[in-house]
Amino acid sequence: MDEGLNYYIFCPHETGNDAFTMTLWNVQQVIEWSDTISKASNVSIVFGLRPQWIENVQTSLKTIQLKLEQLASVGIRYYILCWDDSPGAGTNAQMKL
Repeated sequence: MDEGLNYYIFCPHETGNDAFTMTLWNVQQVIEWSDTISKASNVSIVFGLRPQWIENVQTSLKTIQLKLEQLASVGIRYYILCWDDSPGAGTNAQMKL
């Protein structure tokens, strides 16, 4: 696998009960993702975060930081912020973040 694409981009859509939203995962979800990452030989997972509407930059930044710390704890080192279908995408607060 020296040549080619070695990235898997995972960007789940938000739903009310989606385990992969901006909320922190529970212990079982952390274990499952740790297991998934350990089996992903020569593939880097890029995790898409969907912060949604930003009311308060500091609160949103803290939420994102906590989620990134959790992703790093299971071995996910790459991420993207997905604003593509967020209401009010492209707001000044989102650009500042």
